Amino acid sequence: TEKGRAVLEKNINFFGNRITARITITQPSASQYYQDNISILKSEQQAMSDQAADNFFNAIGVADVIIYNGHSRDGGGPDFNPPILNKELHTDYANFYHVKQPGIRRLLDILKKNPQNESIVGLFSCSSKSHFAKSITKVNPKQRMILSSDYVEYTDSLKASVGYLEGFLQGYCGQALDDFAKQEDIIKTGFDGYRLQ
Repeated sequence: TEKGRAVLEKNINFFGNRITARITITQPSASQYYQDNISILKSEQQAMSDQAADNFFNAIGVADVIIYNGHSRDGGGPDFNPPILNKELHTDYANFYHVKQPGIRRLLDILKKNPQNESIVGLFSCSSKSHFAKSITKVNPKQRMILSSDYVEYTDSLKASVGYLEGFLQGYCGQALDDFAKQEDIIKTGFDGYRLQ
């Protein structure tokens, strides 16, 4: 374990086979305070942002399941950094995230290099289906994904991602996985799995 990163391992029985399940969790914020993260904690924040981004992007095509819980940045995410703000101190969608699209461009570049990857990519962020599904499917029509259909509260996103993760570890797929993962009414219609057979 190191700051912002934990690795959990457990030997489990998976359809009669003993396997080691390994989960790497990263947390990209040095603190809960934006101003501290861009000033007195700037170097620590940058290290944690880089670590979380590397954990996500480098796992694609390597890990079985990759889950992102964060911001869609109105199509510019996934993002592991404090938001870029405009002059009014609001997230700068118009001049930065809509134009540069740093997260999705990096993700698409990785998927283009390995379009046959078997990884399941879960983007548990607001309206990830409308923001990312079309561009990801264009690069890899067979990409396995879990996407949110609309705005989602962080706690609901977290519950859904944990539900899917637990379902995968128990060997569920398809509709059975959806039913297992989305047990609470508030998240039943908020997330959709694609090609999870």
